Amino acid sequence: MAKKTNYSTGGKNYYRVRTQVGVDDQGKQVMKVFYGASKREAELKRDEYLASVRNGMSADYDKMQFANFFTNWLTIVHRQALAQSSYNRYDTIHRVWISKGLFYNMKLSQIKSIDIQKFLNDIDKIPTAEKTYMILTTFFKYCIRERVLIFNPMDNVKKPVKKEVEKKKYLKENEIELLVNAYHKDHRLFIYIFALYTGLRQGEILALTVGDIKDGAIKVNKTLNRVKINGHTQVHVTPPKTKASNRTIPIPAEIQKPLRAQISSEKEKHLKLMIPFTDSSLVFSASNCAPIRGDRLTSRFRKLQSNIGIYDTVNFHALRHTFCSLLAKKRVPLKVASELMGHSSVAPTDQIYTHVDVETKTEAINTLKGIL
Repeated sequence: MAKKTNYSTGGKNYYRVRTQVGVDDQGKQVMKVFYGASKREAELKRDEYLASVRNGMSADYDKMQFANFFTNWLTIVHRQALAQSSYNRYDTIHRVWISKGLFYNMKLSQIKSIDIQKFLNDIDKIPTAEKTYMILTTFFKYCIRERVLIFNPMDNVKKPVKKEVEKKKYLKENEIELLVNAYHKDHRLFIYIFALYTGLRQGEILALTVGDIKDGAIKVNKTLNRVKINGHTQVHVTPPKTKASNRTIPIPAEIQKPLRAQISSEKEKHLKLMIPFTDSSLVFSASNCAPIRGDRLTSRFRKLQSNIGIYDTVNFHALRHTFCSLLAKKRVPLKVASELMGHSSVAPTDQIYTHVDVETKTEAINTLKGIL
């Protein structure tokens, strides 16, 4: 028996039901139409929609498209909670990866967990897949709070598993000694020693000005990032990553004299180039007194390591982890270490402390080798 229909379009027959879902600003009825292959199917869609709205869902939740809603969330809402460098990473993942997903142009309410899982599984690089998973998780939680989704598809998505061997994150004691010895032979390497003794992030070091060094302490109050706008790279100096990143760090005695020498060297360079030297002049700058490029700082550091015998090289950020690992080995209280690192909670610091603790215990056990 043929199903009863009351509407045709594109050569196909449907059953259509209309119902009032509210009133507009002028008091006129706002009607919504539901289609189904049969009367029963159309009425079921209507009833489910009305039940969802009664339970607090947004009136237009069934029309929301992922692409538009995600873009607005990232650029208007989530951007406010991110440092410029973090936003740049999020934006890149959006453009390069998320926008290529098959679910990108789907309605939010139609996206299934399996759509996202397949998309994440197809990303070759696990770190990229992990970051994408994190962004999507944050976004869909926002959707639930905004009442544009009933079910969070991320609840059934498995987080990408890191399959490759964990990368080395900090220098070992003998490698620190090699770096310090290299500095004694070439004082131009001071920026690496400074990072090692202070734990500052790369952007915080590159944004550091002479006026931030005062009364035996370093005032961390800004960070430097390079941002691409319309194909052109621009230098942006912004407030630090988090509120906790605004901090004051006592200058270790070992680097007080070298730091004064560094500032004197910068002053001489400015005078030579006839550039005014003020409190807002950078503590570390390029040969033309402009900000140093972070990528070049890292590439030079890797080359330096290879030259002095550190063949399992690490990036510049590893100096920050090394600083934290040294605090752990000296039994500096976790809360104090977290404040020195500028972490917004003790959790990131605790991860490094735990790793160092396990490593120390392993070394202690290994001293028993040969006794028996």
